[in-house]
Amino acid sequence: MTRIKISFVILLILIGSAFYFGDRINRSGKRLIATISEIQSEKHSSDKQAVKKGAAKLENEWEKFYKESDFVIRNDKLIEAERTVSRIKSLAENDNDELDADLSELKSSIEYIINSEMPYFHNIF
Repeated sequence: MTRIKISFVILLILIGSAFYFGDRINRSGKRLIATISEIQSEKHSSDKQAVKKGAAKLENEWEKFYKESDFVIRNDKLIEAERTVSRIKSLAENDNDELDADLSELKSSIEYIINSEMPYFHNIF
């Protein structure tokens, strides 16, 4: 009977940690998506200084997200998004037309990460 109780506690800990880390990734990802949306709106309003500040803020938010999620998320998903983040600051400083495309790509990558890491039934089995 003791083994069953211990197994049940371990199972509850695993399920609880899956929901906890899923929620943290979800919240951090939503902050990143909000920052990307801010940069996109500033880009359309032609405020170059605000776009540069937004790119710097995005880079800081990404570092926080990466540190929080590196433990849980497969590395190949993060590396793909990391490449896009590294380009955004230089594109914002040079006022490049590819900035919108990279922001959209990063946004969809983060949405994919959030959706694939949530402990839904179809993601588990």
